[in-house]
Amino acid sequence: MLAIVAIIFTLVLGLFGFCMYMIFWQQTYYSVNIESYHRDNETLTEAYEKEKTLRSFLQNKLAEEKMTMIRELLDKDSLISRHRIEREKLLHEKTQALHQVQKLQHEKDSILNIIRSLQRVPE
Repeated sequence: MLAIVAIIFTLVLGLFGFCMYMIFWQQTYYSVNIESYHRDNETLTEAYEKEKTLRSFLQNKLAEEKMTMIRELLDKDSLISRHRIEREKLLHEKTQALHQVQKLQHEKDSILNIIRSLQRVPE
């Protein structure tokens, strides 16, 4: 009889010990998981903030590059316009010079004709 009581007492004590072990293990497991979750959450928050900062920086850099490209294009366009205006001005001056040369050529021909006609006339 004493042996049966001892066996039952041992089984109850073993069951109690097993239950205490499981409770302790679950508390440890969940506390470790909660700490890990908080650590991961902080890491994700930091990563998100870094990504947001980097994205903002890259957007600003891209906007600056676009503005630089627009300025360069406007500068090139104004340079092309200035060259076009200068070319048209030079073309106009060339046309005026050609008209002047033609006018002088015509006057020269007129003077030569007058000289020839005077040379033909007997005195």
